[in-house]
Amino acid sequence: MSLCLASAGVIKALSVAAFTLVWTHSVEKVEWQEDWHVRQDGLALVAARVKGAGGGMEPPPDARRADGWDRWTPRLAAQRDVILGNSGAVGEWRLCVDGRCRALSEVLGHPVGLNTTTMSVCDGMQTASMERSAAPPNDAAVKRRDARELVVRGDEFIAKGDQDRAIVAYSEAIALNLKSAEIYNKRGEAYRAIGDRPRAIADFAAAIRLDPKYAKALDNHRALARDLERLGALMAVSNRQSFNCRTTTEAAEKAICMSRTLLQLDREINAVFGKVIGAAEKDGRFAIDELRARQRDFVVQRNASFGKTDFDLRKALVRRLDELLVLDRN
Repeated sequence: MSLCLASAGVIKALSVAAFTLVWTHSVEKVEWQEDWHVRQDGLALVAARVKGAGGGMEPPPDARRADGWDRWTPRLAAQRDVILGNSGAVGEWRLCVDGRCRALSEVLGHPVGLNTTTMSVCDGMQTASMERSAAPPNDAAVKRRDARELVVRGDEFIAKGDQDRAIVAYSEAIALNLKSAEIYNKRGEAYRAIGDRPRAIADFAAAIRLDPKYAKALDNHRALARDLERLGALMAVSNRQSFNCRTTTEAAEKAICMSRTLLQLDREINAVFGKVIGAAEKDGRFAIDELRARQRDFVVQRNASFGKTDFDLRKALVRRLDELLVLDRN
């Protein structure tokens, strides 16, 4: 089996059966490590440890201290994809194999910057992409044909609900110099669907620069800019999780605590829900009991569905946040 890393249109395959991810907390400078196995059914997280504690990095109740580390075995089903974010505030994720650790930029051969990196077990699409990138440069006509094929493939992934692979396909098309407002808008919509709003709005803006009258991009940019302004204002005064990472016994919540991206989504959901409840108490726009019941139902369904093969925790959080943002707009 091979591990594939995809970031900003670049795909790198590593022939490994096991690896370790290392990350350092941006404020507390606490180190977090995860041991992963590459399996036929996906990427399996087999062990985790943290050296100390920091905001959002508290070990679960079943952790055991050894050699200065809090260690535990996560109860998490094998993952088809794992998304690694990069805030830019500290060093990158580091990937360690056989005792040698390298930053993702070094592994991928280009600066990762603020781009997300998708880890997965290599499949046929990624192998074909690597063969294309390794091939000598072709003439412009061949590049245009390959780029159009990538866009079609990206659209197919979108139809299947696989935004991560769609982003890779659209990014490769752009890298082949297929720079159109439509492609940037497509990639922006895919980024928005996975909750990556900063990259989504950047793509919508790029689409507008290429075609200032492109209605889809204009509408997407306007709506997302409003959401970002509201979220920014809310997070400045209410940036709390909806549960305690140290005491939770729910597997879904433990998984949220282990991901900066999921943790941020939970905090945003909590902040927007609090604002909607506050508005209901103030002017009666919404039925408070119904709002609280819907939120409880979301949490119950999220926890019950976590670990099932057809459940995507990140997408579930993004959908719930979008639902609350719609209420907040009204």
